[in-house]
Amino acid sequence: MKGNRISWSVDNVAGRLRRWAWRLPGAVLGLAAWTAAALLPALGGAHAQAAWPAKPITFIVGYPPGGGADTVARLLADRLTGKLGQQVVVENRSGASGAIGVATVMRAEPDGYTFLVAASSEIVVGPAVNPALRYDPRRDLAPVGLVGEWPYLLVATPSLPVSDMKEFVALLKANPGKYSYSSFGNHTVIHLTGEWFKTLAQVDALHVPYRGSGASMPDLLAGTVHFTFDSPVATMKLVQAGKLKALAVTAPARLAQTGDIPTTAEQGYPELLSGAWIGIMANKDTPRPIVQALNAALDEALADAALQGVLAERGIAPGGGTPQAFSERIGKELEQWRQVAQKAGLL
Repeated sequence: MKGNRISWSVDNVAGRLRRWAWRLPGAVLGLAAWTAAALLPALGGAHAQAAWPAKPITFIVGYPPGGGADTVARLLADRLTGKLGQQVVVENRSGASGAIGVATVMRAEPDGYTFLVAASSEIVVGPAVNPALRYDPRRDLAPVGLVGEWPYLLVATPSLPVSDMKEFVALLKANPGKYSYSSFGNHTVIHLTGEWFKTLAQVDALHVPYRGSGASMPDLLAGTVHFTFDSPVATMKLVQAGKLKALAVTAPARLAQTGDIPTTAEQGYPELLSGAWIGIMANKDTPRPIVQALNAALDEALADAALQGVLAERGIAPGGGTPQAFSERIGKELEQWRQVAQKAGLL
């Protein structure tokens, strides 16, 4: 669908009017001619305005470069540039656990040239647990489509004397409050997953928020903080290099991409199934035809075997589907994370 454009054909409209005209009585013919004369300039203006995309498109990411959302956004931007016939560029607007990126898109002109590459943290976790947020994703944003999703790895600094979750939980219980875990911000999926883990395992550990996964990783590698839950995109290469210790994957079954890392369910925590997703969202007033056109381009890109292979290497299952299906998922997960927050004592 390279060069896909949304447009109206004025020539087609004019041709139909001419073909119909000979059938009309004289008075009606005069009215038809007057109507055509009035309509065609308006249609011509609409044609000029409706062509999309006619210039570069910006993808806003609410986190610094190097994290999972940023990595996926750049992979996708490369593919969509070819599909849409216009350059798709990624712009990082980090801070406030992704909320700055959301605000940027909410304030943007709803003309189809600024979109949010959103993580589930700012769409279904923050709004579910943080009453101070000034946005509601169902009210202020328009879902375009799901890009991909993944579980988390529970990883620890190699200096911890543990090799699995049983030993890890025992260490935390023997040293309440001594160890800490990082996240890429308050009220993010990783923050809630960490608190959920503490509730289920009945352990105490300090939460240390950072401005993005990339920002927290140096401290985790240095042992300043001791563990985290994070995506295979951000952690798997470090695990393979021996720089992090993988203790569990928060998925129902082991993943081919993560080798023999056992699941949380296998180690006594079947409830601890967590993960994140990336999706594209637009300003709520973006024209529906543009939302549908980008959704179609996204589905086509995600069907590409080469992109699927790149995502699979990072433990990401490709998404796709309609804007309506994405909207329904958002509503369901908002309620799920609200319940997790209540059980963890955050509400």
